Amino acid sequence: MAAGAGSADDVALHRLPKLRTRNANRHLIEDENGRPFFVAGVCPQSIVHWSTPAQMDAYFADRHAKHFNFAWVMINAFDSAGKFDMTNPTDAYGHSMLLHGTSWNPRNLNPAYVASVDAVVKSAANHGIYLFLDPFGAGYNPGTNGFDPSQYSSDEMRQWGEFWGNRYKNYTHINFALGNDRLVWPQVDAVVSGLEKYMPDRLMTIDWISGPPDWSDAKTGPHQLYELGHRWVNLNAWYQYHAPQWATWYHYNMVNPVMPTCIFETLYEDLAAGSPQHIRTTPQTMREQVWGTVLNGGSGFGILGAPDCTEDPMRWLGKTPGVDQAEYCTNFFTSRRWYELVPDWSHKFLTSQSGTPGKEDFAYVSAALISDGSLGVCYYPGESGKRFNLTVNMSKMGGGTGNSRARWYDPTNGTSTTIGTLANSGSHTFTTPDLNSKGAADWVLVLEDASERHLPPGASQ
Repeated sequence: MAAGAGSADDVALHRLPKLRTRNANRHLIEDENGRPFFVAGVCPQSIVHWSTPAQMDAYFADRHAKHFNFAWVMINAFDSAGKFDMTNPTDAYGHSMLLHGTSWNPRNLNPAYVASVDAVVKSAANHGIYLFLDPFGAGYNPGTNGFDPSQYSSDEMRQWGEFWGNRYKNYTHINFALGNDRLVWPQVDAVVSGLEKYMPDRLMTIDWISGPPDWSDAKTGPHQLYELGHRWVNLNAWYQYHAPQWATWYHYNMVNPVMPTCIFETLYEDLAAGSPQHIRTTPQTMREQVWGTVLNGGSGFGILGAPDCTEDPMRWLGKTPGVDQAEYCTNFFTSRRWYELVPDWSHKFLTSQSGTPGKEDFAYVSAALISDGSLGVCYYPGESGKRFNLTVNMSKMGGGTGNSRARWYDPTNGTSTTIGTLANSGSHTFTTPDLNSKGAADWVLVLEDASERHLPPGASQ
């Protein structure tokens, strides 16, 4: 195989429907057949560096079995854990990305390394996993770790984008993320122009946080980059170390244009990330991220982070319970009309709370309701301790008539317990159970039309 070859061989490739912004609600994503798409993603960024094709298959098979459907993978992956050499990384066999020097002209690509990227692309597709493929990861501080993207001309970067766009143009599960904590333009725009020559209809987002003097600036992420004139951005996948309730609320309300929104990077499980006063990497933190994001209008949780972002992903399978428990969130929502839920920021449904989420308000209760009253959901993140009261306006259920079935759903194991059948009138105060199966205090209150015979797996009467 020559590095300058066209599209990669896609024999026996499992084709997945392309994704796009949902026509009926531009805050969400759908597939090309118009079916709402719930994003559930993980971030084996450096799987090219760590894994053989057989190991890639094992990793993606495990993630698919846990109902993940997306992965963020970098082409110029980290060279090794803690070493951010992104100029010329190596694959699992020791093959370097470049044949000579540091030029990113596609003619300098090592065919053996390209074959390892091909293996990731094919393995993901064959296990039903979409990719955010990152062809231009810039690293934390460009220029300090052996990779200064500004050294490359726009013409060279356009050719780089054209190579990967042409190579994977027939792979419908490929979408793109640009950057890795930092971005450098106009180089990134040149890469995208090359990608779009062959793949103009894919989701495009970035991994970027604003620079000094305020690294925690609220206006970070894809929508801000769009506002700065980079009009190829079409997915507002946010990068925040603040409360996920607030981050989703903030980005959901960005308009002109409205874009689908979800997590892209936030607090990683078992990693010390974020500002010192908010290093929150427990399994409960991960549950707060996924439930808080969806109920505040996100299109799922784009990427959940764990040590497999820079380390051997196989090493961490089964060792990040918070990431693994995201499976229960996915199962819960995808068995219901989650895409019709509207965040309850006006508190006409959950009346025991007021105001909108605060930037550091991890205790904010996330609530959402389908307009016909057939489903209402509240996620109590457990930050205020056990036996917490939630008061609900029951007249918002069922259009003011009939009854609703109330349940407590345990987000740590996917089981639920029936509270009872209640009239859709007046107010009712629900008190959370003591502790869930993992000894934490977070719980999900579920109210559903009693006429619907919906009993989730694991439910008890």
